[in-house]
Amino acid sequence: GVLKDIQSLLCEDANIFISSSNFMLSEATEVTGAKVSKFLPTVNSAIGRGVIYAAHNYKVTDEDAQAFEAIMRKICSQLYIVEEKEFAALNNLAGCAPAFFAYFSQCLCQAVYERQHSFSYREVERIVAETLAATGQRMIEKDLTFEEICMGVGKPGGITYTALSPLVDQLPASMSELVKCSVEKHGKIDLLISQKFQDLKG
Repeated sequence: GVLKDIQSLLCEDANIFISSSNFMLSEATEVTGAKVSKFLPTVNSAIGRGVIYAAHNYKVTDEDAQAFEAIMRKICSQLYIVEEKEFAALNNLAGCAPAFFAYFSQCLCQAVYERQHSFSYREVERIVAETLAATGQRMIEKDLTFEEICMGVGKPGGITYTALSPLVDQLPASMSELVKCSVEKHGKIDLLISQKFQDLKG
């Protein structure tokens, strides 16, 4: 509805930015006839960090894409231009991931908090947040893989690997189900918006 309302106000060379992964480029192009770039900002964009995925319609020129990138670089550390169909799965690595990390960390905090008396629960959360941030920074600065992080912390038979055994047994299936649920929900929202678009056209 908004796109229809602004159509008459667009200059000939306008490039519309849509901050949603669910509204299709083809639909936005059909309504406006304009250049359209869609992108997925994340909560980490608030501090100029994180990853943003974006896609352009066929009308966006190389010059337009460069201008778009210059703007996006101000609100992310990494920008990836991807195929539109990839948004649903990739959203799990940038958009949804902060919640996934936070929930895992929350469970870890609670389990540790119940077994110690030195720190308040809030202090335990701060410790885990610093550990997460330091691990990520070290991984990027040293160009390490996740496997190298694991091997660098402990060895088979040690404390870390013994503690990891329940995750090794259960987490892969849980992660697969998590991504499956996310992609399916993304698809349902895509369909819902598409149906509403067709209703507006009618």
